[in-house]
Amino acid sequence: MLKSNTFLTTLLLCVFLLSCGSDALEEATPTPSKPEETKAVAVTGLVVRKGKDYADLSGQVNLSSLGLSIEDVEFGIELATNDEFKDAERKPHMEMQDNNFAVRFYRLTPEKLYFYRTYVQTHDQRYLGRLLWFRTEADKEIPPDIHDCVDLGLPSGTLWATMNVGASAPYEIGDYFAWSEIYPFKIQKYDDKSGKYSTDSLTELLPEDDAARANWGPNWTMPTFAQIEELLEECSWGCAYYDDVPGYMVRSTKNANYMFLPFSGYLEDDSRYGKGDEKHGQGCGYYWSKSVYGKEVNSYYGSYYSIAIALYLYPQSYNPPVYTDGGGRGMGYCVRAVRVQRVKR
Repeated sequence: MLKSNTFLTTLLLCVFLLSCGSDALEEATPTPSKPEETKAVAVTGLVVRKGKDYADLSGQVNLSSLGLSIEDVEFGIELATNDEFKDAERKPHMEMQDNNFAVRFYRLTPEKLYFYRTYVQTHDQRYLGRLLWFRTEADKEIPPDIHDCVDLGLPSGTLWATMNVGASAPYEIGDYFAWSEIYPFKIQKYDDKSGKYSTDSLTELLPEDDAARANWGPNWTMPTFAQIEELLEECSWGCAYYDDVPGYMVRSTKNANYMFLPFSGYLEDDSRYGKGDEKHGQGCGYYWSKSVYGKEVNSYYGSYYSIAIALYLYPQSYNPPVYTDGGGRGMGYCVRAVRVQRVKR
């Protein structure tokens, strides 16, 4: 059994409160399920939380009657836009507590009706919970752009944000993201089995998978490999402290402008590594690009399918201290956005 985390504990607490009589978050209504319904083994839970493009769905499994453990079966939630579950998306559970679990579905369509149910798959039989439904929230108006950018005089005209996505000041670390995920990092979500960005011809993230655009609006995007390389070549870099936070001061060689990149560290599973502070020293920084890592380059992470290009920042005693390389897509790195609109040179 996997250990529980804060995300799962919060979801399951909501499930308990809902089952005790509150229906403020619950929109699921039971309807007849055409496949076999086996409540004793697979129990479909409530909608714990939902938005315009995501939903947290709960379920329960009871395997004692089968004489099996959770290691012997696959279970999770099936989601579809029809009650016959044609072209359904099946998402296995990530973690569980007791017999309860919760699953998050991303990239849903606003104001759309979805059907879901719990499933349990043994080596020779499939059990299904009752069919429930919910509707996603309406798409709200995009908030005004309140994020600042800086012109470093770069030949491409690229304007860089003055702080990380999720931060409210230049020295704050902000949020961490797994590559191609638009929600802050909770647990490794990237799945190479999907083939997206791996076995297809895509070389950059699509807009719907861009964390900068999703969180800051259509005027922002994650930087490309070329934009990061330009930043490395056209600016001067030096270690510095900003409000007692260590990082790199990136100064323009064309004008008096600059920006600060804090030593953010990175997240892997539930742990953070390499964050700069007084206790652990300067630390290091990890920042995603939107670019896929090329086939022709070998990497510590093995298959190029599992990596994307990132910017790495280390103290100046390292050689090299600042460079680009591949990073495991399931890692939680920071995002420093760039403006979609560029300055004409």
